[in-house]
Amino acid sequence: MEVWDSKLNDGGSNTAFDHAWLALHADGVRPDLLRFHRSRPTASIGRHQALDREIRLDYCRQHGIEIVRRTSGGGALYLDENQQGISLIFRRPSDWTGLGLAQILARFCAALADGLAHLGIQARFKAPNDLEIDGRKLASAFVAIQGDSLLLHATLLCDADIKTMLEALRVPTEKLTVTGLESARQRLVTLKELLGEVPEDAVLQQALHQGLETLNVGWVDSRKPNDIDESWVSPALRSTCIDWSEDNTALEALHKTPGGVLSVRFWPDAEVKTIARLQFAADLNLHPADMLEHLQRTLAGLPLAQAEPTVRAFFAENRCDLVGFTVDDICHLLQRVLNKLDQQREMGLSTTQANGLMMLDNGIESNVPTILAQASVMLLPYCAKPAWCQWRHQDDCVECGKCAV
Repeated sequence: MEVWDSKLNDGGSNTAFDHAWLALHADGVRPDLLRFHRSRPTASIGRHQALDREIRLDYCRQHGIEIVRRTSGGGALYLDENQQGISLIFRRPSDWTGLGLAQILARFCAALADGLAHLGIQARFKAPNDLEIDGRKLASAFVAIQGDSLLLHATLLCDADIKTMLEALRVPTEKLTVTGLESARQRLVTLKELLGEVPEDAVLQQALHQGLETLNVGWVDSRKPNDIDESWVSPALRSTCIDWSEDNTALEALHKTPGGVLSVRFWPDAEVKTIARLQFAADLNLHPADMLEHLQRTLAGLPLAQAEPTVRAFFAENRCDLVGFTVDDICHLLQRVLNKLDQQREMGLSTTQANGLMMLDNGIESNVPTILAQASVMLLPYCAKPAWCQWRHQDDCVECGKCAV
């Protein structure tokens, strides 16, 4: 089987090509496709993420780093020529009909791991969408669905420019230190480190191709298309939506789940009785892709007390595939932001002050004034990390960039 290597392109071109081919494949006018590719410096964010919360926009613009939004979910990535991109588009086989996103991602990662085994690398799947070796990330995988067509794509670390990665993505600036960079290096592993050198493209791609054949999805020969339309690379596909930087009047809350972080911004009406507007963001995998937008529209205009029952009714009526989180997590997130509204009103806080207040999640979050009245000591830590954060006791963490320092 011939494999198409489209070589080095703009990150936006690679993203737009996958987006367009998936849509055309769903319409039945393009065949299955296996494509290898690399990207020039690019900050890539997931379908559901808030742009300014994940990317240092000014840094990227000043350094010519393109910013794109993927068709798939998941977290933010820094891409450059050091990473091997893999995109596989095919019709869902009949024996995959009952598979959810989590199972599809697991199968894809297992196939990639099988390919890497041909190079002597023993990688393991780490839910929801990573390949790891001894707890260090080697690759990330993603999935998008349109009709019966699937896009499975992944990025594999051949080498890594850790410093630029940390500067482009939103991590705390104090992590851009010698110890911070070393900490990040210990969270990642590259083919160069594992093999002593980066394998030649043909060798790497052949190994990955062999692994992907274990999926048994029956794609046709993946040769270079001879009718690529450059108009596919549309500026409209290069991320501008879900940008939370322009309006600081909303209350915000976030909630950590096994699948990633859920976030919400909330505006009450003038009388603080109904939901005037809210917006969700997440570094999660879910289907349908527009589920969060649909939920936002459903909740808008409702009395505050109806938020949770409406969410539960929404998911009872709509079939949704949620990877690593549940309806309870969404309800918990909404309760957090409504609790924050109560805190703001009871304590006379500004929106900025209310958003900066974080209480230990001990089941009595809503009764903040009582907690403060009972407290005899106030601790002012150098780094205020969320109680759920597994890295909260480790110096120079570079995981999420949300620490208040």
